[in-house]
Amino acid sequence: MKKTITVYSDDPKTPQLVLTLSGETWIDVEAQPARIHFGEMQPGADGTKPLELKITEPNEVKLGKIESPDPRFSIKPSEDGDEGRKKYTVVFRGEKKLGAIEARLLVNYTGPDGEGRVEVPVICQVVGDLRYPRSVFFRKVGDAYPPQSVVIGSRTNKAVRILSGKDPEGRVAVKVLEPQGNQARVELTVGETKEAKASRGKVELRTNDPTEPVVTIPYNLQLIYRRPTGSRSTSQRLKSK
Repeated sequence: MKKTITVYSDDPKTPQLVLTLSGETWIDVEAQPARIHFGEMQPGADGTKPLELKITEPNEVKLGKIESPDPRFSIKPSEDGDEGRKKYTVVFRGEKKLGAIEARLLVNYTGPDGEGRVEVPVICQVVGDLRYPRSVFFRKVGDAYPPQSVVIGSRTNKAVRILSGKDPEGRVAVKVLEPQGNQARVELTVGETKEAKASRGKVELRTNDPTEPVVTIPYNLQLIYRRPTGSRSTSQRLKSK
């Protein structure tokens, strides 16, 4: 790692001097990968991911307890590896509730400068069988918002049906369209928005899926504020003086 510092002085011979500083960042324990992604997991499904700890100076650094505060994750040592590289298996025990999971693995160690800790983020997304957009954006065209069509499908190619839909705030109307094969479709239409003060909301769709009987899709509205007729900006007023 290199950094430069420019020094200015009143010395006529060297009014400007550039100093170059170089150094090396020392890491006692490095986790590979630095972040563990389990990706999308089905409800209740378990999984494993490898983890390797690289020890810079095995004679000076000793690993301590390696743990996860989240009980859904555990760490098991692997048989292969050596003094400079320790290998482990990260086990995900599964989760039935849908949603994102963010956890941490805590690697404790003792090095030349005392006790230290490396934190390894663990990310997982528990998903159901349904596929649908995570959000919808309404872009304003003129004074209106064109309707948006949303398709809800199945990861296992099952027939998906929408029983009903609504916007709890009443800003967006939900119309259930004819399905296309195993995919369900709805049309979202924005109502009157001249006095809209919020640009965000959500629609709730009732489905025939036992895992996700209600699907919630957030939406965003593009709100354009026009300056009242006859008003001028500060820069325009200054120019007119």
